[in-house]
Amino acid sequence: MPNVGRLVKEAAVKELSERLSQRPDFLVTAIRRLPAVEADSLRQKLFTSQARLVMIKRTLGKRMMDQLNLSSVTELFEGAAGLVLPGEEILPAAKVIVEFIKTHEEQLAVRGAFIDGLLFDKRRVEELASLPPKPV
Repeated sequence: MPNVGRLVKEAAVKELSERLSQRPDFLVTAIRRLPAVEADSLRQKLFTSQARLVMIKRTLGKRMMDQLNLSSVTELFEGAAGLVLPGEEILPAAKVIVEFIKTHEEQLAVRGAFIDGLLFDKRRVEELASLPPKPV
């Protein structure tokens, strides 16, 4: 009989891989001792911009990126990582993450992003978050 934990992990990787194959834009964050209350607060803020935060283990993240042929992104998955899956637009999710980091620098940091087939570093994500909204 297969290990139940392994089946759950495989199902999670499959679900995320399917989601990313449809819309391969995402942000990768580093998470260090973020209390559950703060993580819930961040998830609620992301939900308003139609985004979602998924905590992911390094090995699962690397395996998922290899399956999607995004091996250049695997360098972002070191230690505890959070994958931010945006809704229709990635800009509102980036703004929420960067704004949240201002008050939680020690617990959360942006590692990078994969947007429109390009790998962005931390600095570029922060520049993206500082852009004005589309109507402006």
